[in-house]
Amino acid sequence: MNPETDIFAIDHQVDYHQHLSGYKDDTMTTNNNMISLLQAQRGMTTVKVMIGIEPKPYTYKAPPHLDLQRDDTVVVPFGKDNHRKVGQVVEVDDFADLELDSGICYKWVIDVVDTQKYEELLAEENYIRDQLRRAEAAEKLARLAQNSGINFDQIKTPALEKK
Repeated sequence: MNPETDIFAIDHQVDYHQHLSGYKDDTMTTNNNMISLLQAQRGMTTVKVMIGIEPKPYTYKAPPHLDLQRDDTVVVPFGKDNHRKVGQVVEVDDFADLELDSGICYKWVIDVVDTQKYEELLAEENYIRDQLRRAEAAEKLARLAQNSGINFDQIKTPALEKK
C-alpha cells in the first residue's frame, strides 16, 4: 500500500483529519485549545479509542464522571457527521494528551456502554441451556435403562471418580 497513491490510504487520512478537525480557522482553533486547556485543569482527560477496523486509536476528551478504564466500551461521535460509533478504550491518559498545535478539535466520549446486564443475560441463558442439556441427557439415559433393563447405578466407572 502506497500512502501517496492508494485511494483508501488517502481517504483514510482525510477522514482521520475530518474526524478530529472540522476547523481550519486559526481563531477557532486557538479558542478550542484554550477551552481544552481549561477543561483539562478541571478534570477532563483524554482516552484512546479503537473504533471498528480503524488502524489506529483516536483521541477523545473524557469527563471525569465517566471514570473510564482500559477495555471499557464507549459511544463516541465519529467522522465529519459525528455518527455514533461504539469503540473500545485502549488507553486512559493521566492528564489530557492534546496536540494543541495540530489544529485538531477533539470530540467528547458520549458515554460508557454498561454491558453488565447484557453479560448477566447471556450467563443466565447459558446456565439454562446447560440445565436443559443435562436434563435431556438424564431423560435419554432413563429411557435407555427402562427399555434395556440395565441398571446404570450399578455400573462402576472408577476412572471417572473424583479423588
